[in-house]
Amino acid sequence: MQRILYIEDDDSLRGAVRLVLENAGYEAVTQPDGTQLLEALFRGEEVGCHLILLDMGLPKMDGTALLLRVRERSCVPVLALSGQDDELSVIDALTHGCDDYLTKPVRPALLLAKVAALLRRARFEGEGDGAKRPRVLELGNVRCGKGECRIDGLPVALTPTELELLRYYLARPDKTVPRSQLLLDVWGLPDGVESRTADEMTRRLRRKLEPAGASVSLRSVWGVGYRLEGPCEET
Repeated sequence: MQRILYIEDDDSLRGAVRLVLENAGYEAVTQPDGTQLLEALFRGEEVGCHLILLDMGLPKMDGTALLLRVRERSCVPVLALSGQDDELSVIDALTHGCDDYLTKPVRPALLLAKVAALLRRARFEGEGDGAKRPRVLELGNVRCGKGECRIDGLPVALTPTELELLRYYLARPDKTVPRSQLLLDVWGLPDGVESRTADEMTRRLRRKLEPAGASVSLRSVWGVGYRLEGPCEET
């Protein structure tokens, strides 16, 4: 059974979401703040769950600060929940390491769809599935294998969503991918739904590839989307 940790200070919402998750067949563990999680991380323990649902408006330590601490130790998928639906709040959460964003009030069907998508992505990258697509994708010095990315043979820490997005680009080298197509294929979202997700996740991926010395480049195509370009050939 897949285990989900839900960190939320609102008692009624915490109980309601827990019931939704348990009725869907998940093991749900709840905490009113991030204290227990931080203590476990400081002890060097694993996160101990397959997915974290994180309220971004926690009273003791806000969600962004907690998210940064988690990302120092783990690539576990994180779904941010927030009462803020403005663009800047979405961008901030995605930039600081969450994999997706859901605004409150929580709609159970959408919550479960996002949870299932993130867990499916994490499971796929952890186990591999050669029947669906090539297990290894390569371009230049970037190689994505079973659940990991390597550049010049050295591992690069990516979340499951970042890895999924990179694999998506690697399968389409030098092809411009519209934002709407990214949202549909990677996140399962129709055009216009939290559309900044694709932009911010691509920027986040770029910020990890460039310092690691990747010979490929993620280019913005103004007004359309993004393109992964292979290394330039020397003449």
